[in-house]
Amino acid sequence: MDPRVERTRSTALRAARRLLVDNGVDAVTHLRVAEASGVGRRTLYRHWPDAITLLHDTLAHADVPHAETTGDLRHDLIAHLDALRSALQDGHLGFVVSLLGERSHLDPTFEQLRRTLTDAGCEPLRHILTTGKHDNALPANLDLPAALAQLEGPVFYRCMVKREHLRHTDLEPIVDHFLRNPAVA
Repeated sequence: MDPRVERTRSTALRAARRLLVDNGVDAVTHLRVAEASGVGRRTLYRHWPDAITLLHDTLAHADVPHAETTGDLRHDLIAHLDALRSALQDGHLGFVVSLLGERSHLDPTFEQLRRTLTDAGCEPLRHILTTGKHDNALPANLDLPAALAQLEGPVFYRCMVKREHLRHTDLEPIVDHFLRNPAVA
């Protein structure tokens, strides 16, 4: 992509994220993003033809948990959960998850956006688990959806529901329990 186009998109999305966090979802409009970013409305409409695509990209570029994989299953699982913990506690992911959870019950467009972003957000852990199955470090009949919930569920619950401040060391027992008792189909 042309570096100028990338800069324009980046500038607009930064402004949209600030508007979203500071003023809520209804503030993410082409007009408000243009005012906040200095990017012309026509340019914004070329990149995002409607408000939902603008909001989608705004949310999709939130802090998505990602950790480099090493091939060591336990290490990679802990690193992934640590990236998730950090994004929920220190980034905007907690805000995005809350927003999508609230709005998806009321608006089918947000439900589709929630599904799309959830699938994308689960991909790094799904890759680690699939690699673990392939390497025979995990059972061949591993139930991937249940394994995702078994690993990420406690982190989401403790960060989002209980509002606990997790530490890296809080993640090791979650992973160790999973490795001893992986969900199988």
